[in-house]
Amino acid sequence: LDRVESQMSLNSCTSFLEIGPGFGATMHLIEQNYPLIRKYLLVDIVPNIYVVSEYLRNIYGDAVVDYRVTCKSQSISFDQNADLEIIVIPPWKLAMVDENFDYCWNSNSFVEMRNDSLEFYSDQLARLSKVNTKYAVLTYDRFDTETTLDPEAMIQLLASLPPLGEFRFDRLFESARQNLYFLGQNGETDPTL
Repeated sequence: LDRVESQMSLNSCTSFLEIGPGFGATMHLIEQNYPLIRKYLLVDIVPNIYVVSEYLRNIYGDAVVDYRVTCKSQSISFDQNADLEIIVIPPWKLAMVDENFDYCWNSNSFVEMRNDSLEFYSDQLARLSKVNTKYAVLTYDRFDTETTLDPEAMIQLLASLPPLGEFRFDRLFESARQNLYFLGQNGETDPTL
């Protein structure tokens, strides 16, 4: 999070979309460190949406809106207030989201998806974006093309997004390996601006 922040800040953001939140650790860290961000949309597959919903509900209580609430919704949006709201949905509900986001985040799951899934997410992220929406796509080196995408191929499949600049950082506990960060912003060609 610090490395991404050093290149493209979350400080001015009020809404955050994460594809593949796992159990919710990134969202939890962001909520603790960026008090302006009050609206979160988390998208994951079943059964992960249950795990993330329950983990976050244990911390944030009624601020979590889970799939039991949104399953029959034809439109998904936030309340127009400054209250914390965390909506957790499966991918097929993403097309029903009627919001625009300041920051879109993915850590290590785009690289593990099929091409058609990435194209779907690329189109949806573009639809849910606005002027100056920021994007962070994190992945790792030493990928195995039998099970994961080459990070460059992954970025090409995200064609609906603005150009994403590549940053490499050594891993904290494995200096021989690197984490790759692809960062970009609508209306900008240089994500450090």
